Amino acid sequence: DEVSPVDYNSPVIIGRSENPAVFIRVNPPDFYRRVREKTRIPLEV
Repeated sequence: DEVSPVDYNSPVIIGRSENPAVFIRVNPPDFYRRVREKTRIPLEV
């Protein structure tokens, strides 16, 4: 499964197919980090 690059201008990040979709309405760095740990998406920072 391909994971699209994170668009920091977009309020929504979709998780990988084997994980539930993760919707983000705010984007503090630590929140992205927590989401990355939960969804195991290699986010580009």
